Amino acid sequence: MRIHALPGSGLVGMATTKKIGSRPRRNKARRRVVEAIRLNLSFLVVGIDYVIVVFETSLRASFKELQVELVKLLSEVSAKWAENSVSS
Repeated sequence: MRIHALPGSGLVGMATTKKIGSRPRRNKARRRVVEAIRLNLSFLVVGIDYVIVVFETSLRASFKELQVELVKLLSEVSAKWAENSVSS
């Protein structure tokens, strides 16, 4: 998956690619990522809007692997935004 972040009000949006397959498969991938986000809300930074792009590998990976990747990406984004806010 990929995460884009912009200054905002703390919203989280999600996009899935049609390469995942049919609508039920895309919905399943989306539900798995939503649950991973729900379990790791502490990694979201208030004041940043996130757009998470979900790829086909999200269905093949175990849920634990999905969570680890999500936390890693959110931590990277948080560090980048913290860096930018200090220098401003």
